[in-house]
Amino acid sequence: MVPFNDSPEEMNIPNDEYPVSDANGHFEYKKVVPLDALQAKFKEAFGDTNLNLDKRVIYIHGVPDSLELPSTVGGAVGEYDAHVTLPIAVGKIVKA
Repeated sequence: MVPFNDSPEEMNIPNDEYPVSDANGHFEYKKVVPLDALQAKFKEAFGDTNLNLDKRVIYIHGVPDSLELPSTVGGAVGEYDAHVTLPIAVGKIVKA
């Protein structure tokens, strides 16, 4: 898992450096990622440096803490409740 935060190549998931959407739910995220560092982390995590981006997808998680979620919404992971882990969007990576 590669996070959309300040240092994606570190693959450090739980932190507070994620982009926040505007009032309409839009955000823009641009980041230059050193591929050698990302590949090294992939090797450490998955045993391979091949990123296989054509086989990957993007999941965006998180809703404001102020949003009242129904009791049927689960998804707590460790110390993170459903407000953090709830998936809100998905996309496929395609070569541009």
